[in-house]
Amino acid sequence: MPAPGASDRRIFRANPAYTVVPFDRLSARDRATIADFTRDPEFFGILRPRADAVGTIKAVSRSVALLVYALQTPGTIPRQAVAGGDESILDAVWRLTLDGVLEVERDGVFVSGADALAEGTATESHGAVARLSREALRLISHIDGEDTLALSDRLYHYNRRPLTPRWVERIRTPGDALRFAGASANSHTAAALSRHWKTRAAGTGRYWLAWWPRLRSRNLRRGGDDMVTYKVYVSPTTETLPDAFPAVIDVLVYAGAPMFKFGGTASAILRPDKLVLYFARRDAAELVAATLLTKLHGTPAHPVPFSHDMGGDGLISLGIDPPSGRAMIAHVGASWRLWLCRRLASYVSTAQRAGRAHDAERFALERVALDGVDPSTWEPSEDAVRGFAAGAPA
Repeated sequence: MPAPGASDRRIFRANPAYTVVPFDRLSARDRATIADFTRDPEFFGILRPRADAVGTIKAVSRSVALLVYALQTPGTIPRQAVAGGDESILDAVWRLTLDGVLEVERDGVFVSGADALAEGTATESHGAVARLSREALRLISHIDGEDTLALSDRLYHYNRRPLTPRWVERIRTPGDALRFAGASANSHTAAALSRHWKTRAAGTGRYWLAWWPRLRSRNLRRGGDDMVTYKVYVSPTTETLPDAFPAVIDVLVYAGAPMFKFGGTASAILRPDKLVLYFARRDAAELVAATLLTKLHGTPAHPVPFSHDMGGDGLISLGIDPPSGRAMIAHVGASWRLWLCRRLASYVSTAQRAGRAHDAERFALERVALDGVDPSTWEPSEDAVRGFAAGAPA
């Protein structure tokens, strides 16, 4: 069933399993838990499942709350909901229908969630990262009996290479990782790292090695407490690090020595996201990404799932981190990719619980598209990035 449009005449209703609770009618404890949402002037309150219902609490804006109130009596989408040409409420209608908050009439029966999907096929994937991400999503769609957190971990960790005795023996310390990657003492790369970046001593057991610029530059780690941080994933296969890592450092020197991190253990350099660069601005991240695509052309790739592929082969891709405030991290997790994996796992679980495991992959893809993520490329829209940064309610 397609998403509603401005001229849609289908009948919707509010799911009686949910109730709208204005913020000022919540308990003091509940108000404290979601106090950060009140910074949004459109925030209204929460949708809460009734005691005998299955569902999750959702923060809602004034317009969504009004829509739910209006649809206590079944009917078409209220014309006032799309007045003034702002049809963003239409996406909210379909999002809330897939989430089970609203229901749509079909063949005389009100349905929601995966039951509201139209017959069809999932969108195509473009590039190595997108194809790999779809493989991961398809895998968890066929796993029964795992909770959402376990499924999201599978998505987030997908495409990591196994830690074999050979690698354990070869990379015992962070110093071993650096030497393997072409940054041994007295090398050109080690000299560049010392000259342009600061770091802590590479002590035994450190999973990540991090460097930040000695001088302030246009590529600082953070652009401000309310701004996201852009990430460039550099993902060569582990075996090619001795050539790729020195080339990356040469590019970063000329890019203003942005902050970056690199795996300091055998298991870390077997991850696809083994080398991550950080930027305050997207244009700076894209400029370095484009340069690296040229510099590393032909290097075998080890793609990072659920990132935005910049070259089609998965060697260079983009991601984001939330603003630096702890409250934001508590809401969405440590990165966009982690947030995305949790969302997708949640949508897969929703379809599975509804007895629609065969549609779980397609349901997750359609639902995440309503979050502002293009499931053919895994690139978030500008609105999605702003919502991610602000922790905005539906």
